[in-house]
Amino acid sequence: AAVELAVASGIYPNSRFELFSMFMRRGRSDAQRASCRALVDFRGPEADELVLDALNHPDPGVQAAAAVQLRQRQVPNALPLLVGMLDAPQAEVRDAARSSLAEFNFVRYRAMFDVLDEKTLQSTGVLVKKVDSSACVRLAEELTSPSATTRRRGIAMTVAMDATTEL
Repeated sequence: AAVELAVASGIYPNSRFELFSMFMRRGRSDAQRASCRALVDFRGPEADELVLDALNHPDPGVQAAAAVQLRQRQVPNALPLLVGMLDAPQAEVRDAARSSLAEFNFVRYRAMFDVLDEKTLQSTGVLVKKVDSSACVRLAEELTSPSATTRRRGIAMTVAMDATTEL
C-alpha cells in the first residue's frame, strides 16, 4: 500500500526512489515485490543495480519483477540471464523470463527457418522450444500437414529444436 501511495502521491521522483530502495533492502517480501515493479519508472545505474540485486532475492515474485525489466534497461548479458531463468524451479520466474523472450516464438522461427544457418537454427530452435509452450503442438501440426514440403520442413525443425523425444 505504501508503494502504491508513493506512486500516486506525486512526491518527488528522488524521494520515491529512496523509498523503493529502502523497501528493497529492508521491507517485507510484498513491499519488495511492489517496489521492484515500481522501479520500472526509474533509469540509471542505481536503479539497474537494485534490479540486478533483485534477481538473487529468495522471493520468486521479486525475481520475476526484476526479470521483466532486464531487456528494457539494456542490462549487459540480459539475454543469457533470462535464458538461465527459463530453467528456474519457480513457475513465476520461468513465466517472467518467457514473457521477456516472447520474440523467440514458433511462428517467427518457422518464418525464418529457411534463411538461418545451421548453428543459428539449432541454438534458436532449442530456445524457442523452451520459451514457446505451443512449439511442440505446432511442430506436430507441421508433421501432419497434407503438404510434403511442410512435413519435410517440420522434420528438419524437429531435429533443429531437439524435439524428437517430445514428438
